[in-house]
Amino acid sequence: MTRTTTVVALAVASAVALAASLGARTAVAADPCGVRLDGGQVKSTNPLPARADLAGANLACANAVAAALKERTTIRSVTIAVRVASDKRGDGATIATAWSKLLVTAGVPEARISTIVPTSAPGTPAELTIVYREPTPRPVALVQAMTGKVDVGPDVLKLTTAVAGTTLTQGDHVSTDKGAVARLALADGSLVSLLPGSIIKLGRVELTADLKRAVRIDLIKGKVEAVADPKGSGSTFDIVTKTAVAGVRGTKFRVGNSPTGTTSVETLEGKVELKSEVGAKESVVVGAGKTADVDSVGKASPPRDLLMAPVITAPLHGAVERTVKLTWNPVEGAKSYNVDIGRDGELATALRVLSTPTAELALPAELPAGHWFWRVAALDNGDNTGMPSRTYSFVVK
Repeated sequence: MTRTTTVVALAVASAVALAASLGARTAVAADPCGVRLDGGQVKSTNPLPARADLAGANLACANAVAAALKERTTIRSVTIAVRVASDKRGDGATIATAWSKLLVTAGVPEARISTIVPTSAPGTPAELTIVYREPTPRPVALVQAMTGKVDVGPDVLKLTTAVAGTTLTQGDHVSTDKGAVARLALADGSLVSLLPGSIIKLGRVELTADLKRAVRIDLIKGKVEAVADPKGSGSTFDIVTKTAVAGVRGTKFRVGNSPTGTTSVETLEGKVELKSEVGAKESVVVGAGKTADVDSVGKASPPRDLLMAPVITAPLHGAVERTVKLTWNPVEGAKSYNVDIGRDGELATALRVLSTPTAELALPAELPAGHWFWRVAALDNGDNTGMPSRTYSFVVK
């Protein structure tokens, strides 16, 4: 073997050894204890380090515990128990304090952490146990009806497919795919419908014995329509975006969150206060038949009229052929129209939302036979949806 070949071979061997060493260190740094949360206790493959001087693998283990506890946002309390020999109680308190500080630094709320230092016989080695309390989430909403692909779950990046009847808890996200819609019945008696391509996060949903309502929904993307009847004095019903809050005073309304950061309100009944949360923090009260918006820098527009409700001409009732067209009188200022077709008069079951640029729409070829209800609303140049028409029905042969 030549000197050059020997040098190359040694270099390769050294690189392989270094890579293996780094890989081993990475694996140790990731989670040397095999941490998992199970039945109210932090469990691990290797014992949790009962030490105050956390470094190296011990620090990596502690960080893995902290990450697991932080990720579970439903956890309400964490107790760090350090059992030490009766003559080492001071050491136990020091260990508990070090672990508590590490969890807080990692993002676990300090108010949720407590420590205890039980003692055992002299000479007994220190032992660390961490337990947590995670109450069973209380349902706050129900997927009452849906069409198309609707996904739900606490982690917006790991959603699962929903079905009609799926229950939702505080912190859950709901997402509708393109062409999909979902209608949620909230625990306070209100209804929220997600239009296609929308994402919300359910916050607080409560109705007290004296009929005082407290509801918060984060609108992450898209558009929702809500029906919230008036409740007791002091009630709140807020739909929140990154830039504004739509506060309801008992009404039927829509809220949109555009990709540019503009939050819009379209009020069908009652009143809605639209208040900016950024910049100038302006606000505007949007009455029935009006629309207004707050842009990404917090500037609020004055209310302006929604387009008038279209007058439907046919069909109004009875059986129809599949070649029929849905027709209505054109609305001045309309750029396009949204046609809602559903299986019930509230347009909640098997709802389809179809768009057309003209005042007519051919009956969808894939529409199953049976009884259907429909209505139409005009959209202006700003994509604001106007007042809805009256709802009529027809029967497909």
